[in-house]
Amino acid sequence: TEAHHWLIPAFDYLENLNNSKIDAKLFFDELESIDKNLTKKAIRQASVLPSLADMNYTNKFHSYWFYRLDYELWKESIKPIDQDNIWFNFKTNHKDEVNILMGFKFRPCESVEHINPQKPQENDVALKVDDFGNLALISSSINSKFGNNNPDGKKGSIKANGKTESLKMLHFLFGGQTY
Repeated sequence: TEAHHWLIPAFDYLENLNNSKIDAKLFFDELESIDKNLTKKAIRQASVLPSLADMNYTNKFHSYWFYRLDYELWKESIKPIDQDNIWFNFKTNHKDEVNILMGFKFRPCESVEHINPQKPQENDVALKVDDFGNLALISSSINSKFGNNNPDGKKGSIKANGKTESLKMLHFLFGGQTY
């Protein structure tokens, strides 16, 4: 988000390498450092992490926090799998869907989707539907395809499509987690 804040420091970092070989790990570390500094300096629009109670559908908090969570989930997804890895259950029990996880690409998304529908259908689990744990950032086109589907319907749609726009939603639907 807000490329004008982080892109210049990223270019400065690369320029200071003086044509040295770029190490991908070090570059990722630098980008994370730039991101943390922007948050600390309150330059970014989403500079302060809202309280969990304030991160709900009606408050329309900054989408940065969805992207940030997906980034943290992505970092976990590329680690070697063991029982401490949050993707362990998914990779162990959903071998056919692992390609969905591994094929995830970050893209601009503008629509907040309720994982469990706003208007529950018969037999749906009752949750606090407007809380952050039940929300994911996806594209408008996928949001309209999901409609008022329950989680099983969304899982089927993700499987049929072979991709997801939200690792948070993928983890929620397939990882057996409830938030």
